[in-house]
Amino acid sequence: MLIKTGSQQKYLLVLVLFFVFSLYPAVGFSQSISLNSELEQYEIWLGDSVRLTITLKGSEQSFEPKLLIPGVTIVNLGGGKRSSESVTNINGKVTRNVNLAFVYTLSLTPDRAGELTIPPVTIDVEGQHLQTKQLLLQVNQPEFSEDYHLLLNPEVRNSYVSEEFGMTVSFLFNSSIRELAVRIPGLNQFTYADSNDTKGGEKYQIEINGTPFVFTRNDQKYKGVEYAGISTRLFLKAKTDGKVDLGGSTAVFKALAGSEKVRDFFGRVQEQPVYKTVVIPSGGRIVNILPFPKEDMPDSFTGFSGKVSVEVSAEPVKVHIGDPVTLNITFRGLNNPDIEAPDLKPLLGSNFDLPDTRSYDKVDGNSKTITQTIRVKDRETTEIPALNFYYFDSESENYRIISTNAIPLEVLETNIITSSDLEGGSQEENNNREKILIEKKKEGIYYNFTGEKILANRKPLNKTLLSSLLIWVLAALPPVSFAVLIFISILLPGIRQRMIRNRDLKAAFKTMSKRIKSMHVDPPKEFLRQCNREINTLIQEYKIDCSNQNIQKNLNHLNNYLYGSDINSPENAGFFIDTLLESFKKAGAV
Repeated sequence: MLIKTGSQQKYLLVLVLFFVFSLYPAVGFSQSISLNSELEQYEIWLGDSVRLTITLKGSEQSFEPKLLIPGVTIVNLGGGKRSSESVTNINGKVTRNVNLAFVYTLSLTPDRAGELTIPPVTIDVEGQHLQTKQLLLQVNQPEFSEDYHLLLNPEVRNSYVSEEFGMTVSFLFNSSIRELAVRIPGLNQFTYADSNDTKGGEKYQIEINGTPFVFTRNDQKYKGVEYAGISTRLFLKAKTDGKVDLGGSTAVFKALAGSEKVRDFFGRVQEQPVYKTVVIPSGGRIVNILPFPKEDMPDSFTGFSGKVSVEVSAEPVKVHIGDPVTLNITFRGLNNPDIEAPDLKPLLGSNFDLPDTRSYDKVDGNSKTITQTIRVKDRETTEIPALNFYYFDSESENYRIISTNAIPLEVLETNIITSSDLEGGSQEENNNREKILIEKKKEGIYYNFTGEKILANRKPLNKTLLSSLLIWVLAALPPVSFAVLIFISILLPGIRQRMIRNRDLKAAFKTMSKRIKSMHVDPPKEFLRQCNREINTLIQEYKIDCSNQNIQKNLNHLNNYLYGSDINSPENAGFFIDTLLESFKKAGAV
């Protein structure tokens, strides 16, 4: 029998422990934190976009960079964690390395050619102030081509603020092209929409400034040469006055440049087309946006313009003093129906009471309907007077007046109801009844009782009132109600603004969802890229709160699909986008 000594036992214990711990890999962490930025490419054509990637290494803390570059349209494409893990085994020593990172991507679209300086981006992470390096981007001016033409044809040279006018966008070509996109920097100074023309021939979905529009096949002759062509018609409304240069617009596409021979899977030689990226400019187009003339501008002019007409109605028209009357006023033919209507108080005069607020105005196309509750104050009032509104007629370039018709009112006499009216009978009979039923004593007026209770000593009315909880509640109600009204009047404007914002956000989200569902884009990654652009534009415009965990998770998945692993099929891409949009709804973000 072999007996181990104490030193041998210790030696065996050390060997066992070494063997056990060798089974677990050593873990190494990168402790240094750094911030870097890089461009997808450092030379592009005017009208093209480039991605700027900002990488935070050594930390997974999320951030949103603040970057402002004059003459550059910047779209936030979102960010996500890019941490990695690796395991190494050297001579039996296993080491696990964890590298933490967070990556954020921006899309930059310059509006002018030349050398563009991208300033440093700074963020604060874990008590450290980090900054990227300055980058330079060369933006080349595209050259005109005889084979391709981008034509912008505004239907006016001069237009007033908020006045709607049309503009045709056409692209002419004489060889095979694909992946066409149009960039018009000057459109940022307008609100615009397409004509939704469903007539005509073949339809194509082409992006203008990142938004898909429907183009119709429209072959035509230009400078004596026959071209194949597509075109669309936009309706524009200027936001501010001044000269708008629609030149500098570009069309980016891939044109057929020849063919090359390639071998297929079976070794057979086949020819396949070769495409190259082409960027062409448009000609210069300047539209003068004129302000409303200061001379002869009425004091009550609010900005209504166009070929304006007005209709008015009221219900009911037979009322007592103080009864509510619903007044509806509809303006038609407005260039910009979103402009606030004039104040009705000075127009109605002192015979009517108006609350400080009214229901939301209803906008339908170029029409606007306002609904206002009014109350008659004077028994002698016989009508709702004719109301005069000023608007600007851009054709005659003059301020004009439109008037409503006066609406007759029948104000009924208000009767004072007495106890005689309630009880019935003559005044003398009622007086006798009061003498019988009411007994007066020194302590005050007593309630009436029957039977033995009539002899009982009852509490005087003044003491009954003082001890009644209901009386105290009724006494406190007016000052409390007054305080509540003051509180509401202070908060109401902010509440109204939030309600308007929420209403507009829901409408915009619904429109975006419909637009995404109507997309037919292949491959799936391109479909996701267009969806990402739509979603991020909505998030930035309405400052949507994306802090919800499910929203963050889906946005990170979207970013992974765009810059990492591919998604399998268009059906999976569509299902994923539906899931992402549903997460916004469930989180109450829209």
